[in-house]
Amino acid sequence: MTRREIATLACKILALWMFAQTALLFGSVIVVMVISLFGLVFRVDGLDWQTLFAAVVLAGPAIATLIVSLFLWRKAPSLANRMVSDDPTPVTRDALDSHMLMMIASVAVGLFLLVPSLRNLAGSVFEVLASPFSFADWWETPHWRADFISSLVGLILSAYLILGSAGIARAVHRLRNAGTIHHPDEHPPKSESRP
Repeated sequence: MTRREIATLACKILALWMFAQTALLFGSVIVVMVISLFGLVFRVDGLDWQTLFAAVVLAGPAIATLIVSLFLWRKAPSLANRMVSDDPTPVTRDALDSHMLMMIASVAVGLFLLVPSLRNLAGSVFEVLASPFSFADWWETPHWRADFISSLVGLILSAYLILGSAGIARAVHRLRNAGTIHHPDEHPPKSESRP
């Protein structure tokens, strides 16, 4: 693969990741809208305007992320032209196989997971440091404790994906080839031609 092909692929991977984030955000928006309309349909308390406004506020970042992801997908080749030089020399090795691609994918997923986990953990720690309450008081708050523990789990998982990508790729390779008769390094047997 050339530099431009790699840059184009990177833009498209980022666009797909942003599209997945958009789908998650729109899922939250739909849930909040259903909750706000629940009172109107079942005549409980009428329309919950505050929750409906929260859904509209949530829809803004979702729409913005969708627009950016579509832009990245459609303009990936032109962005790649601006990012790297027009050198037709391949920069990837000839031995780029599924094992190597799985290692790269594991590291990429780990990096994507690392950023929000660090951000959430920093927010939780800042809440403790900026408040007059102790860590024990914050620990008694179920919402804060859930955020703190999920951030730590995200950090551990991202570190495992980044540092253990070779082991993950080997495990996936073993699972994919479980039950096969031939050795993975050997070529599959050729089919016999009928007369």
